[in-house]
Amino acid sequence: MDPATETPASTPADGRDRAAEPAPKDGAVRGLIAFLGCGGLIVLAGIVGVVWLVADERAERAERAERRARLSAALAVDADPVIRAIVADQGFQIFENQDWPMVPLPDELDQMAEDWSEVRAHGGRRVIPEAGIDRGVLVRVEGARIVVDQGHEALPDYMRAEENAAIRWVGLVRRTMIPDAYDYEGTGVDVEQVDLRMVDRESGALFAQGTYRAMPPLSEGLETIFEVSPESTAAFAEDAWSAALGAAVFEPQPDLATRCPRQGMEVAPQTVDFTSDPSCEVDPDSAACHAHCLRGHPTSCWRIGVALDDRERIAEAHAPLPSWPSETFYLRACVQGYGSGCTNWAASRRMWVLEEAAQTGTDLATDPRLVCLADVTSTACAFEDDWGCAMVERLRFEGHGMAADRGQARANLAERCAAQGGAACAVLGEYRARGAFGAEERAKADADFARACESAWVSGACDQRADDYVMDLLPEAEAQPGSD
Repeated sequence: MDPATETPASTPADGRDRAAEPAPKDGAVRGLIAFLGCGGLIVLAGIVGVVWLVADERAERAERAERRARLSAALAVDADPVIRAIVADQGFQIFENQDWPMVPLPDELDQMAEDWSEVRAHGGRRVIPEAGIDRGVLVRVEGARIVVDQGHEALPDYMRAEENAAIRWVGLVRRTMIPDAYDYEGTGVDVEQVDLRMVDRESGALFAQGTYRAMPPLSEGLETIFEVSPESTAAFAEDAWSAALGAAVFEPQPDLATRCPRQGMEVAPQTVDFTSDPSCEVDPDSAACHAHCLRGHPTSCWRIGVALDDRERIAEAHAPLPSWPSETFYLRACVQGYGSGCTNWAASRRMWVLEEAAQTGTDLATDPRLVCLADVTSTACAFEDDWGCAMVERLRFEGHGMAADRGQARANLAERCAAQGGAACAVLGEYRARGAFGAEERAKADADFARACESAWVSGACDQRADDYVMDLLPEAEAQPGSD
């Protein structure tokens, strides 16, 4: 190369020394720094950080959605005929997005400053494998589809199924947004309520239920919407599952002296599905009706008990058998929250306990078996069973399972008869017709029967009159004249 024409590599053709000049990009950045100053840099850094966080959150949401889609495909809940049958059987396709709590809501709910929940076992203890792994799925209804609820992913490993074949139980979740549930300085606050019913997949039996209510804090800075998080939903389901594991074992014929069934009756009447299977209307002894009862529907259990009672009365003209098959179904109905089941079960057991007590000479007011039956009958009354409330006063009058107080029994029956009619009037009329409250009240029996007749619950009272009344339910020895 000719030295005269050689150009150094660092010297451009225009002769300017580029090494002595800042790069155009660096110059722009330095200019921006000089323009913004330190405060501007902080703002810029914040903007960049927010953009980064938003992008990261979007990516995380997309990843969660993809993971949930894979899990939903593996669980295949919408295509599973057993799960669809469970949803239909428990009524969740009917009661979707409705405020139908599975346990009674407390009166002081609006005064609570944190989320509230309560769970109850239903029907008896749940038995799980020795390994302690009992996996299932949380689902909810969306229109005509059954989808995996967002709380499912947060379940602990021993409860969370990740494929259809592993599902042993189905947790039916209903999420209801209750608008303007609370008011904070003129601002309405919406809260979410989650209702849960847990059902065994193989048998279809309901074994636990509960309600969770998101609660706004009683403080400033209140938001307008409060929802139940997936993590809270999962913990709530775990509590319900644990309650079923610790529940009492259902005993068809419990020893009333040592274990009163009253201890297991915790389901309030407004949380119970009182529909019975159509087969129970035609033939209560059918396999379909029995299956409906065992799945946790107390009305079907009660219908079976009534049918068996009728059958026993026809077969046994003199006296019922010591252990009626009907009692088992009445007791099932009772522990599942149906008051009439409690009343019928207690009434059938009372007859035999009284017979045994008469032979041993035990105190009828303190005999633990009669105390148990009085407690169960009181539960029936608490479940708003008309006959249950009337039977409580009969027990009070007789001093069975409680101290005898004829005056209080008469007053309670008269008050309930005047307010509601029904069974209280029928029982009051029975006692008055027999002269149990004195001869001067005998004439009032006709009015009591007429009042009872107005109620569809006591149609038999329409045929009764004091002059020719024969007490079928109350033995002569039990009703002795006297008002005290």
